[in-house]
Amino acid sequence: MKENIRVWATAVLLLLLFVTGFAVVQYATPGLAGNDGYYHMKMGYLIRTEGLKPDFPYLPYTILNESAYYDHHLLFHVFLALFATTDPALDGGLGLTQGAKLASIVMPSLAFLAIWWLLRGQKVPYAAVWAVGLFAVSEAFLYRMSMPRAQSMSLLLLVLGLHWLLQGK
Repeated sequence: MKENIRVWATAVLLLLLFVTGFAVVQYATPGLAGNDGYYHMKMGYLIRTEGLKPDFPYLPYTILNESAYYDHHLLFHVFLALFATTDPALDGGLGLTQGAKLASIVMPSLAFLAIWWLLRGQKVPYAAVWAVGLFAVSEAFLYRMSMPRAQSMSLLLLVLGLHWLLQGK
């Protein structure tokens, strides 16, 4: 029982640390990291308001034209729909930008927490220290993880899958 409490306390503390770290990165600028996040957030909003297959007449001369359109980031856009609560026509997109920032704090924080969980499951000494050390990997890595794009979700799913594979589940 005491070990269980210690594990949960470590998980909560790490999650708070990761959320704080990514919040510092996100709110260092008023905009989003990169340009693609605006598209992804708008798709999240369209899914929230129009359903899983929204009309998409916006890019007629690309592979995303209306007749051939499919959403190859569907799972990520469904996740972003949770944060796309405000019609951009009402506030000029500020609500979507803030929602994207929040989503870009939550997802990489969960990915980093999953890395701790994987390391802990593999009995790596000082797993929490190694997980926190991810913030020191590189500036480019933190930038990529902070973008409202699918990389952090991919990392989360990869790490969870690897953990379950190594656990034999």
